Amino acid sequence: MAFSTAGQHVAEPERARRDAADVRQELEEAEPDGSRVLDALKRLSARAGEVTAIVEVIAQIRGLFI
Repeated sequence: MAFSTAGQHVAEPERARRDAADVRQELEEAEPDGSRVLDALKRLSARAGEVTAIVEVIAQIRGLFI
C-alpha cells in the first residue's frame, strides 16, 4: 500500500511514520545515537524515494551525522 499526494507516493506509510518517529525520538535524547538515526533515515528514504522534498531533507539530516 502507498500513500499518494500530488502525484507522489510513500511506500508503506505506516512504517514510514514509525521510522520518522524513531528519528524524532532519538534526536530528543541528550546524546543521540547517530547510527540509529542513520538507519531509520535510510529506511525512510527508501520508502519515500519518490517524494523529492522528503528525500532532500533526509539527505541534509544524514549529513549532520556523517
